[in-house]
Amino acid sequence: MRPFVSLPPAAMESFVNAGPGHLIIVLENDPRTATALTMFLTDRGYRAVHGRDVVSVVTALDGRAGEVKAVLADYNLDHGLTGVDALAQLRALGVKAPALLLTGSLRRGAKHRQLTELYPVLEKPVRPERLDAWLRDFAGTEND
Repeated sequence: MRPFVSLPPAAMESFVNAGPGHLIIVLENDPRTATALTMFLTDRGYRAVHGRDVVSVVTALDGRAGEVKAVLADYNLDHGLTGVDALAQLRALGVKAPALLLTGSLRRGAKHRQLTELYPVLEKPVRPERLDAWLRDFAGTEND
């Protein structure tokens, strides 16, 4: 098992609230991946709200569901929940932004076709240029 660096809550807040850019949800249960995605987004001027599940995302949004410009959701979340399930819950709660599923364990086939009909999918590890392109082209979040 590889060690990872876990940031204290105060450090997470310092970059979760950084930047004047668009608000992006990061729905990810792996601490390393969540930290990497959040740092990637804030380095590019976005404001990132991270949560391990829908409840923590909604809490972190603090009534700003209508401000969300994009959602990055892991496909395999805790307790058997999928990113598709979580996105449906977020939609019901007023988050209407474009969504991207991220997964490290997706095999080509029927499941892949079914997912890509619902949402675009990027496989982990996500290449920065592909995430930048999706944010710009599909979510319309180009930061000038």
